[in-house]
Amino acid sequence: MYRTSNQDYGSQYNTRSSSQKQQPQSQDGRFAFSSGQTNPPQNYNYNYYHSDSYGTNIGSYGHSDYTVSKNPQFNVGVQPAKQSRPYSVSGYVMTEPTSLGLPNIGNTCYMNATLQCLFNTKQLFEYFNSGNNLIEAPNSNITEDFAELLSAVFSKTSTPDHVHQAIARLKSSMSEMYASFSGHHQHDAHEFLRFMLEKMNKELNRIPNGNQPYAEFKVSPSAALTKIAEEWKKFSKLREHSIIGSIFGGSLVSEVSCESCKNKSYTFENTLDLSLDIPPPKTLVSLRSSTAYLTKCLESFTGEVQVAEYLCSKCKKKGKSKRRVMIWKQPEILVIQLKRFIHDKYGNLEVLKSNVEFPSVDLDLQPYTHKESRETKGRYRLYGIVNHYGDLDRGHYISVVYNEDEGMWIQYDDHKVKEMNKSEIEAYTKGSAEPYLLFYKRV
Repeated sequence: MYRTSNQDYGSQYNTRSSSQKQQPQSQDGRFAFSSGQTNPPQNYNYNYYHSDSYGTNIGSYGHSDYTVSKNPQFNVGVQPAKQSRPYSVSGYVMTEPTSLGLPNIGNTCYMNATLQCLFNTKQLFEYFNSGNNLIEAPNSNITEDFAELLSAVFSKTSTPDHVHQAIARLKSSMSEMYASFSGHHQHDAHEFLRFMLEKMNKELNRIPNGNQPYAEFKVSPSAALTKIAEEWKKFSKLREHSIIGSIFGGSLVSEVSCESCKNKSYTFENTLDLSLDIPPPKTLVSLRSSTAYLTKCLESFTGEVQVAEYLCSKCKKKGKSKRRVMIWKQPEILVIQLKRFIHDKYGNLEVLKSNVEFPSVDLDLQPYTHKESRETKGRYRLYGIVNHYGDLDRGHYISVVYNEDEGMWIQYDDHKVKEMNKSEIEAYTKGSAEPYLLFYKRV
């Protein structure tokens, strides 16, 4: 049974029940109200496009506002996306990704900015575009809600109500599973991303009974690294196989060297993203003026650190050792969190405003990948940025995403959408204090 939340929208606007009705459609737009309806429903946000001779001119919508389209019999007109093979998800007919904003339903900018990057992750969109039986788990609430939101955003038969209802349902499902997401408080975009990916990874797991409590991975400590890696791969495949892991999944290897007997021990960890420390500024003045480099952040992440009181599995002595974490399996989609929320020396949380410079077309992961790994293609191209503005109490998230089908960078600020030029993108990549999440694709 599908869920509704009267707290976010009335039961008379149940997306799943109303989606069974045939929605009117304008000749020059995707979203439209019937000719007998003189005004859109109140207290909802609406997105619109206006078409000119040069193509799509991106517009916006506001609370209880609407725009009259060229066709006078409809209240709202939306420029259709590029035509492509249609497919059905949850009863909607969808097209390729386009440029639609999302309504803010109460401090949900952290959701909207992150979702736009996921929408424009081509492999993920094409999976939902495939028309296969996508949702097989009995309790696949988040995956269903995400698919419903995709349908509402990109469907030619959907309405603005569907977009609002779908994102409200996703928010409601999150609140049911994790109380920290309830209400209308500000939240962390990275926390939301991890929640989405981990939940969908679990719900779309194709391994029968794969979602079991974690079991110890056992292998001989004297085995060669490549042997341990192969056993880890087999161990992981017995427990987990989903489209989320195939797209975002990578793995790290931790190497600990005993300084007494020089023995090396290895542990592996599967990951869906990388969280990188930003080199801390040395003075208060440099807190807002220093520039760090993504390559330096990666060097710090994979650099050697001293470990005290390490118990060696070979010589059984407790003493000093060196530990290093390297990439073992490179993901198809690399998501990087720049750790801007840090604790000062008094334990208070603050936002680190250091500028970070990062490449847009040629990020090379090979220097940070273990030399015994079989990975040989480590180059990535930037396609998405989630920016954080403000401080802890009054912050705001927006995203900047490259849309391959439209061939342009687009900024998404909740419902407001605009095209970005090259110089605006370089203002971020050449050193900015706002980028928080970076989305790269392997090339």
